[in-house]
Amino acid sequence: MIAVCCYAQIDKSKFQRQEHIKYNGKVYYSVHLNLADSMVTIPAEPENVVVRNPYYLGTGYFEWLWFSESVTGNHSTWEFVEKTFPKKEHYNIDKQHPEYKIFSGYSNSVGWFACKQDGALACAWISLKEADIIKAAMIYDFENNAYDINEEPKVIQTLVHNMLFEKMGSEEELGTLIGKELYLNQERNRARGLLALGLISQLEYNKIINNLNSQDKNLVKKAETIAKSSPTYEEKRRARDYVEQLEKDNKGITHVEGFGRAITVEQIDGTHFILHSPCSNFKAQMTVYLDKDGKDRQLIRVITK
Repeated sequence: MIAVCCYAQIDKSKFQRQEHIKYNGKVYYSVHLNLADSMVTIPAEPENVVVRNPYYLGTGYFEWLWFSESVTGNHSTWEFVEKTFPKKEHYNIDKQHPEYKIFSGYSNSVGWFACKQDGALACAWISLKEADIIKAAMIYDFENNAYDINEEPKVIQTLVHNMLFEKMGSEEELGTLIGKELYLNQERNRARGLLALGLISQLEYNKIINNLNSQDKNLVKKAETIAKSSPTYEEKRRARDYVEQLEKDNKGITHVEGFGRAITVEQIDGTHFILHSPCSNFKAQMTVYLDKDGKDRQLIRVITK
């Protein structure tokens, strides 16, 4: 897990501090850093060099500092609310900010999120996962034709896409069909038991069995169709090798030798964050949103790397 620097507890009365920064192989001490500024000037020879301030917290950090302090504090100002109508829900309210409902996060990278009283998402408290950042970088490489993947056969491109986006391939689909077949067999056995106990008539039993047999035929047709279009072993191996190579290429994004933190985070507003690597061109935007079921989701889109 990567600690999110934009939620560090700091004295709000201090908007600057003395730090050290590594640049071009040299370490500069006592560099004046303004936390409300995205750039910093480093005294270098023969002239000053302007670089991105690695301690910049983002334009939206101070606006939502209260939320960070609320969810990382002792919750002494919280009040638990549970409702059954007009819909069942439970949440917390910070007594100092009663206009927001505070929910525990559902997705891996969202610890807490706050909604307005009408249910609109207002702010999220995130805790980045290294795997999520690496996966986003891998997708970026794939979509930008890394290793000329677009020259590979369509079947391999589809396999890679399914692996990266965690969609079901032919093997998973066949596994699902096998599970459905087991369920149909269980229903047949249950129907036989009900008939033997006299709990259903022969007519009802025949109706149940005919329906199950019809579903069984459909499963066989689907399995045959999937089997015919199933990739070969060599195609699957080549797709797996490609994905493994992308993972190797991008592991360094979250592990940077010589730096205290591998990824820095700027909070742009309540639900958007910019991710940076201190020693490369890696830059991504993380967006937190609610799906149709009201569950929090996160999307990381790489901008440059």
